[in-house]
Amino acid sequence: MRRFAAAAAVLLATQAPAVAEVYGPYISGGALGQIVTDRDLSGAAVGDLDMNIGAGVTSALGYQFRNGMRLEAEIAYRRNDAEDFNGANVNGSLSTLGGLMNVVWEYDNPSGIYPYIGAGAGMAHVQANDFNFGGGQTLDDGSSEFAWQGLAGVAFAVDPNLSLIAEYRYFRTGESDFTDSNGANISMRYAAHSAMLGLRYRFGDAPELARAATTDSAAAAMPA
Repeated sequence: MRRFAAAAAVLLATQAPAVAEVYGPYISGGALGQIVTDRDLSGAAVGDLDMNIGAGVTSALGYQFRNGMRLEAEIAYRRNDAEDFNGANVNGSLSTLGGLMNVVWEYDNPSGIYPYIGAGAGMAHVQANDFNFGGGQTLDDGSSEFAWQGLAGVAFAVDPNLSLIAEYRYFRTGESDFTDSNGANISMRYAAHSAMLGLRYRFGDAPELARAATTDSAAAAMPA
């Protein structure tokens, strides 16, 4: 019986990092997989631009408050290669580099699984890279626009400071105006659905409740 109690106490000790009260400064980063939508071009090139599935990276520096609110500054890069324009093969790619401020609410609880939801706004530079529409018309130009996003995800506590995060994002910019090789204007809005996997590390000491649970579990494991 004593061995069973000791084993149970050790198991509890290994689960202690999942105790709530996670707050303080943090840094996060992850990899994005994404689909670009809303790709209708107007102006000197009119039609539908289809893009292949793309990728990106993101990182953020933020602070989580005791009430579960988080405020963070994020920078993210995304890129998708072109598939076709109006059904015809076309070379080129779209990329964005954006900086946003996000406000996030995270449900802090004793399970070590933390769902969250949030939104952000900022600026993004949309770059049309080396498009060749034929007939001598090419496009290699960029435009900086207002950008916003909505996000939802879940964090899984590895220990009191480190969490694995899985997240969905919808990212969108205002209308971008580009100038092609003939000096004509081409307009487009940029929007993307993204899935992200990453890590978040919270700096500082382990949460008080987690430290207390670890101490209590260790004491219970001591032979009487």
